[in-house]
Amino acid sequence: MIIVDTDNMEKYVQNLSDVSAPIEQRVDSLFCLRAFEQVEAVDALIKSFHVEKKSELLLHEICYCLGQMNHTKEHVQRITEFLEMVI
Repeated sequence: MIIVDTDNMEKYVQNLSDVSAPIEQRVDSLFCLRAFEQVEAVDALIKSFHVEKKSELLLHEICYCLGQMNHTKEHVQRITEFLEMVI
């Protein structure tokens, strides 16, 4: 079980974006970010999608998490813009 430190979103953003970090750590950070309701978490996932060059699985998981982060109209707008850009 993963326990999310809701006071430190930046830690998860950095871990997910660090392409030199172990994939397990990055995936854990991804799923921790999914727990945040701030639109900055959506932005972090989108940024990480563009940074990732090695792991197709991580790209898939980022999209999976984005699909679950439709908390507000602003979230949906950012996710829609992202999808329109990558599809």
